[in-house]
Amino acid sequence: MSIEFTMRRLFLIVLSGLLFLASCARRSEVAVIVDPVCYERISDAVDSYVKAIDSKWKKGVLLIDRWGVPDSLRAELQRLYRNGRLEGAVLIGDIPIPMIRDAQHLCTAFKMDQSQPWQRSSVPSDRFYDDFGLDFEFIKRDESDSLLYYYSLTGNGDQRVSCDIYTARIKAPEGPDKYAAIADFLLRAAEKHLNGAQAMDKVLYFSGHGYNSNSMHARIDEAQALREHFPFLMEPSAKLEYLNHDFERFIGPRLLAALDDVDLDLALLHHHGNPDLQYMNGSPYVSSPDGWIEQARRYFRGKIRDAKDPKASRQYFMSRFGVPAAWLDDANDPAMVEQDSIYAESVDIHLADIDAHCPQAAVVMLDACFNGAFIHKDYLAAHYIFHPGGGTMAVRANSVNTLQDIWPDEQCGLLALGVCAGNWAKGEMTLENHLFGDPTFAFASSGRNGMIDHMISTKGGNTRVWRKLLNSDSAELRCLSLKNLYKAGKISSDALLKIQREDASAIVRLEAFNLLCFRRDASLTGAIRTALVDSYELTRRLGAKIAAKHLAPELMPILVERYKDPNCTIREVFHIKDALEGYEPSDVLAEFAKRPYWRGEEAARTFASSLVRADSVSRAEYASLGKGVLTVKQARNLIKTERNRCSVKSLPAIFLLLEDENADEGLRVTAAEVLGWYNFSCKRDEVMERCTALSGTVTSGPLKAELNKTVARIKSE
Repeated sequence: MSIEFTMRRLFLIVLSGLLFLASCARRSEVAVIVDPVCYERISDAVDSYVKAIDSKWKKGVLLIDRWGVPDSLRAELQRLYRNGRLEGAVLIGDIPIPMIRDAQHLCTAFKMDQSQPWQRSSVPSDRFYDDFGLDFEFIKRDESDSLLYYYSLTGNGDQRVSCDIYTARIKAPEGPDKYAAIADFLLRAAEKHLNGAQAMDKVLYFSGHGYNSNSMHARIDEAQALREHFPFLMEPSAKLEYLNHDFERFIGPRLLAALDDVDLDLALLHHHGNPDLQYMNGSPYVSSPDGWIEQARRYFRGKIRDAKDPKASRQYFMSRFGVPAAWLDDANDPAMVEQDSIYAESVDIHLADIDAHCPQAAVVMLDACFNGAFIHKDYLAAHYIFHPGGGTMAVRANSVNTLQDIWPDEQCGLLALGVCAGNWAKGEMTLENHLFGDPTFAFASSGRNGMIDHMISTKGGNTRVWRKLLNSDSAELRCLSLKNLYKAGKISSDALLKIQREDASAIVRLEAFNLLCFRRDASLTGAIRTALVDSYELTRRLGAKIAAKHLAPELMPILVERYKDPNCTIREVFHIKDALEGYEPSDVLAEFAKRPYWRGEEAARTFASSLVRADSVSRAEYASLGKGVLTVKQARNLIKTERNRCSVKSLPAIFLLLEDENADEGLRVTAAEVLGWYNFSCKRDEVMERCTALSGTVTSGPLKAELNKTVARIKSE
């Protein structure tokens, strides 16, 4: 009997046991929460949707939001959850929007100065409703938009997102037809439930201009990873489609046509974005001299139109770049302005472009900034789910900006195992990430319909079951079991490190690495070292990213080796360069000199001078900080750069400032907040000890509160 057959047999036995256990459990509940006006207008559609949710595993529960206050709604959701049955909530219509402040460490990229206007410098986030471990303090209601409520994240709760339930918004763009749009979507969602789930067999992924630095290594490896997430893609009848931004001069129409395919199940769209735009092409590729010249002329015409002094700008371009006057003469000609405007519009996807098509992809992930900015009267994600006659049932999108170097596809394979969109999204949420549409939508999964989904809904299930599923033939289920065992504290760092080093699946190895990064114990250095040489590009890239914040001395030689490797990818090089700037230049250059650099001696000298210059500038800046030469604003801006860098060389100066009782109080608070970003640092324990000790001497006030939050952030797993 083969090992493979034995493993599959074991897996089927385990699944049979799970099915028996799950069948004995009560149905979990999905709270359908609707504002009173919306319910009054479209009660029949809401009732139909609530009823359609009812199944063997789920029960819809209608709640009218008569409170109209986030705190009251959160309290009700907590009550339902503590009763042991609530798995998620659907927020329909004008449900209050929590605007979260002092929690930028829960985002992937958002780091705006909170002295900016509050609507811009706060994060619209439904983590207020679905993560009960987070603790918030109410600040105020917005003066101009009564739907917005501002809250500060305190240090009394968790400092990492771990959703207890899922949430999804069904919020239509403002206008006379918004209630009709909501009703239409709810009836379509109800019909999907009543008609029965369909199995997945087609996936599309796309990368826009500038995403991941246009790395083809990233896209090639993503295709391989998607086949691990979705084993059915290896079957002859299944399809994995890919579009890149440079497949067409203007890729938008081709992508939208692909999304109109009624057979498309999942679309993973990686690109940049805005509340009303999907950025696609940048400057389209051209291959002829005429094309190059026209691109240049268009560029210079735009610069002259935007210039405060068009005459001076014109003269500068002519003298600096040798631009012929004829190239610039028609810059303000109305016909040319219109032509350039049409060209600029064609580069990206606008709301009207989506409306002119009919998106059918059942689930869409918009891996972009601001496409899910639902505080606006209109936002892009809404145009996918509310399209009349469309087939999109769920969209994942971000309310503010998001980072490129993350794992956006994590656990997406759960969708093929019959897990509903809400339970898939729940495990991967950040402060800015949101689900729109029907979170209870699910695909069919042969022999497993609803079972894995129900296990996720019932708070993780039995840890013995998850341990057995570590032997599953499904890489996605092995990832899921790792996450649940980690959350229950039932898997050691040594076991995770062994899996990271030995598992045949790239996504399982990456999951193990992620969990070791969360734990941040003595195994982290070894986990980073292992990640840096993994065969999966994303694992190497994320390993380099964490290495730049960890900066353990023993990692420096391997970082130099990777930097000099001709096969090191563009995003790896980006993060490794950041990491190497965190070490002493003399140590790095001594290691660098041990072997020739494939780019040649000139490139090696350029690298050396860049490293020395960065170190010199940083030392001079922090020396000025200690001497009181900088203004408070300059000092604040300087130390806030460590939110991204986490340089260990900067710590002595930051510690001195933090512990100086005569220093500006606000600056000390900023220093305490910045130290909270050192949670991956090899100096993490020292940061925690210094902050804990200082907190013991400070009686109250903003400094003590920030110190306590920083200690909680450093401790948090």
